[in-house]
Amino acid sequence: MNLKVPGLPPKLASEAVELVQRLRGMDLKKHPSVSETIDWARALVELNARHLDRPTRDTTLSVLLKYESDLNKARREISRDDRRRAN
Repeated sequence: MNLKVPGLPPKLASEAVELVQRLRGMDLKKHPSVSETIDWARALVELNARHLDRPTRDTTLSVLLKYESDLNKARREISRDDRRRAN
């Protein structure tokens, strides 16, 4: 991804790939495409993100997912996963 998105920090690139893979494993109407993933990574660079914290993820998820129902489902599942990891 670094070739397509110059300036993307390695840790952020890894976190972004992990999240996109999680989203692609969910039952969604439309999974993130390669072009949407690149657009999202570019947005993260423009926001000067260094890692994918919850506020950044939540405010930019709509770049990856186009349907409101997919956004809601992804947010629920990701939040549930975050709670599991915290315990």
